[in-house]
Amino acid sequence: MALHYVADRALDDLLTAWRYYDDVRQSNEHKIADLGSARARLDDARNRMHRIRVAMHPNAHEQSAVVKLVLCQALDEVVHLGWDHFVPGDRSTLRCLCGELVRVDAQI
Repeated sequence: MALHYVADRALDDLLTAWRYYDDVRQSNEHKIADLGSARARLDDARNRMHRIRVAMHPNAHEQSAVVKLVLCQALDEVVHLGWDHFVPGDRSTLRCLCGELVRVDAQI
């Protein structure tokens, strides 16, 4: 089974960020600030990949946290939106992977 193009791009970004972080970490020419920004970039890429994986292929434990299943038209994929997909400060709206806002039927 091939990766969805969104996951494929996120994985490319994660590997690129990992290689860059590793290069900066092993180099004596970079400053601590460079290492910090490389690590932040790696963390962002890792979190993005994790968010995509959980939304598209949640494990048994993660499925218990799913709030709503949605057919994302932009991705042409069913996505599992959970607690970490809520819009900050709004327990009635979820944000899909594509960025579209999805209303929850009942306030949680």
